[in-house]
Amino acid sequence: MTSPAHARQMPIRAADGPEFTAEQRWPAMVLCPATEPSPPAFEPTPPPPPVSQPLVRTNSLPPEWSVRRARRVLQPVFRGARALSPDDLNARERMAALRSLVGSGPVWAGLSAAHLLGADTQAIGLPLDLANATSGRFRHRDGVRMRRLLLTEEDIVETHLGHSMTALRTALDLAVRGTRPLDIARVDQVLRVGRVSVADLGALVGRSGGMRGIRTARANLAELDPRAESIPESVLRLELVRLGLPPPTPQLEVRAPDGRVIARLDLGWKEQRVGVEYDGEYHDADRQQRSRDRGRHNELRALDWTVYQVDAILGRNPTAVFDLLRPHLLMPRD
Repeated sequence: MTSPAHARQMPIRAADGPEFTAEQRWPAMVLCPATEPSPPAFEPTPPPPPVSQPLVRTNSLPPEWSVRRARRVLQPVFRGARALSPDDLNARERMAALRSLVGSGPVWAGLSAAHLLGADTQAIGLPLDLANATSGRFRHRDGVRMRRLLLTEEDIVETHLGHSMTALRTALDLAVRGTRPLDIARVDQVLRVGRVSVADLGALVGRSGGMRGIRTARANLAELDPRAESIPESVLRLELVRLGLPPPTPQLEVRAPDGRVIARLDLGWKEQRVGVEYDGEYHDADRQQRSRDRGRHNELRALDWTVYQVDAILGRNPTAVFDLLRPHLLMPRD
């Protein structure tokens, strides 16, 4: 049986029907695009705190740090304070960490007070020095020296790191410690930066009778000379005098006949026209300085001065320096 014509299925050609766009043919592909799961956001691990900011206790940790992680990554500076590399912390960074632990009550003393004053004490690695902590639990801490001292309001000055001894009281605190050249040289530096005279220190020593070590401080007064600009100069001066040389004049000015200053010698004996210069290390960039030094020494020789240059290595052998100077200072010239 033949189907009617109207029922016949005729092939539909593309040209016979309407044209549809891709959006009309497959709307779901446009309206509901397939979404892929996005990767999780990358959160980098926060870096360790900078070395210049030691962490103090657990309540000062940044929010992203845990106590367990801090103990694993950071090393103890002293009990209660940790840092990434404690050996790289300078004295003031260690002092700032300790101050945040002990509060504002204790007073910086000894070498720590001298450091705050700007004196070069060459005390790297020595314990921090604090006086008059109000709580006994702060007295026993590795790297910290806690003491009880009788201090008045005149003995204390305010600094950016809290209360500290004044220059005069710090000089007394160091003067009672010993009679080694290094001990006396540290007092020299405190007197120099604090602009305190030996007479002022002597008056304080006289008012401090009964203080522990006051006899040592009284004996040290005769050897103090704050005119030296560095500890090595003071140490060398003391060593040479103790070996038998007459006391030199630190920072002695040598003038030409026209009054012009030719040189300022670290140690000088004006009557004998003998001097010592403590030289630092030269580098390639110091050629002009070397040239100036040679010109200055030529002028000194023209004025009949004998000047010896002493570096750090020779300065550690004061006997050798003494042997160089003895013919000029202890033997009569022909």
